Amino acid sequence: MTHPSEMTVRTARQAIKSGQLTSESLVRAYAERIEERDVDVKAWAYFNTDQAIAAAQASDKAGNKGPIGGIPVGVKDIIDTFDMPTEYGSPIFKGNQPSSDATCVALTRDAGGIIMGKTATTEFAHQFPAPTRNPHNTAHTPGGSSSGSGAGVASFMIPLAFGTQTGGSVIRPAAFCGVVGYKPTYGEFGLKGVKENALSCDTVGLYARSVDDIALFRGALLKSDTSPLAGIPLNGLKIGVCRSHAWDQADETTKNCIAEAASQLSKAGANVSDYDMSEAVTLCSKSAKRTRSYELRRSLAYEFANHYEKISKVCREGRPKDGESISHEQYREDLAQMAKSRLAFADETAGYDFLITPSATGEAPKGLETTGNSAFNDIWTALHVPTATIPAFSGPNNLPIGLQVVGHYTQDQRMLEAAQSVAFALNIYEKAA
Repeated sequence: MTHPSEMTVRTARQAIKSGQLTSESLVRAYAERIEERDVDVKAWAYFNTDQAIAAAQASDKAGNKGPIGGIPVGVKDIIDTFDMPTEYGSPIFKGNQPSSDATCVALTRDAGGIIMGKTATTEFAHQFPAPTRNPHNTAHTPGGSSSGSGAGVASFMIPLAFGTQTGGSVIRPAAFCGVVGYKPTYGEFGLKGVKENALSCDTVGLYARSVDDIALFRGALLKSDTSPLAGIPLNGLKIGVCRSHAWDQADETTKNCIAEAASQLSKAGANVSDYDMSEAVTLCSKSAKRTRSYELRRSLAYEFANHYEKISKVCREGRPKDGESISHEQYREDLAQMAKSRLAFADETAGYDFLITPSATGEAPKGLETTGNSAFNDIWTALHVPTATIPAFSGPNNLPIGLQVVGHYTQDQRMLEAAQSVAFALNIYEKAA
């Protein structure tokens, strides 16, 4: 049998159901990996071995019910957990203990999942880096703000994890760490119990090591289809190659990877052509940037008023400061523009089955001072459409480079099926897995 920590979630779940594996043995296997790897990777903000094992034992005793019964899940530390501290990556909230679970956590427990611990986040899911390092090379960033979740899944310390994305905070860490990241349609899992960053864009997302495991996790949370993800035939599908308004920020390796992906998908029978965003769509990016700044300054009003000295300089002088100069009238205009851009995007892409685009500007940058550039993420977040990144390529430093698949609004299952088919076409993993 494959080492439990290296199993896909679906395989582990089947092993638990058949009696070949217990939740306790699975959790212990991951706990061993945490002990081995986290001294270097630093993916966890909170992990208690005894607590995790006790939860697994209780699950075993109860029969590991639910579609992800007995499977451990990591939770980004801006998401509330009633039995673990939630500190938002800030000294202001050291030891903060919520009285209830966030919606996504409650749904996870209801589906049988074991909350393994809290994964590290940047301060308030903003720009000040967490201590987490890229598991492929610890001298490089894992991305942010969902640093711990991406790195934890990539280093086999957890099979599933939650992140959040306001700009690029799910997709970019997944791309940098070489795992699958899923940013759903806006509002898919609810935001109750999640520390607000910018409400118009905040989105709870998922991490796993395969697209099928993402689909299983999503189905479990939504009480919808959890059957194996078949993918869709690429022959005859219309795929748009979107270089977007940020194309000049991509490095040459990333540009070549997009060209290679387009070539391989064309060979698989797809009708691949360029999709050029109109100005009506790209205007969303500038409006979203202002909107996020305006909203973040207000979501941190308590912290700025009462604990200013405990807020990092990066945060004090970043988007919140920018937000102070934006009027309410400008904010309303930007919200209206974002809504117009969403309609324009839907019209322009109606003839495409899905789009492909870079997940990031390149490999994970060296150094831990920043978490990378969200240029290829934030517009999709603001457009409220579902996206997924798959670990399709590697760069000159042998670090992962992701390929991002973009779907239509509310068509998340179809987008995941497309991402699965793209993964097969690019030979990312065997279909049998």
